[in-house]
Amino acid sequence: MASQAKISLSDLLDRNKEYSKSHKPFPFYTKELLAGLKRTLIVTCMDPRVIPEKFSNFEANKVPVIRCAGGRVKYAIHDILSLNTIVAIDEIVVIHHVDCGVMQVTDEAFQAEAKKRSESEAAKLDFEGMHIADLHESVKSDVAWLRNSPLIKSDTAVKGAIFDIVSGKLEVVES
Repeated sequence: MASQAKISLSDLLDRNKEYSKSHKPFPFYTKELLAGLKRTLIVTCMDPRVIPEKFSNFEANKVPVIRCAGGRVKYAIHDILSLNTIVAIDEIVVIHHVDCGVMQVTDEAFQAEAKKRSESEAAKLDFEGMHIADLHESVKSDVAWLRNSPLIKSDTAVKGAIFDIVSGKLEVVES
């Protein structure tokens, strides 16, 4: 990944001053707005190169996106369940990507790093399945995990794809 300049809170605030000059307010959620609203949810990686709003060409406020390391759904389940409590989710799309950082580090290395910082806290964390060895298999595995989760409604469609950061193309992964 190319070197990225650090952006501080001060930088964010300066940029926000410019943004807020042309900001158009988003609608407030109300019971009436949320009632009967069905949504597609995207679960993807927190890598700043992976921006579904851009590569899928939709406005930022149209589709909720949950981002976590590797886009691994096991680690996003709290957010998925929270959102599905507020808004009806009828489809979840899992998107992993080429050149993901979790392909470079093993589950054991994640655990070892956590132990270096705090053994007692590391013991509470589960890193099993964080590492991605094969993108197609990781997408299939995450789709299956969601489909089999009792926390996901049985009528929720769960699908998967891979985003190629080089070509900009999205490839559907059949499962």
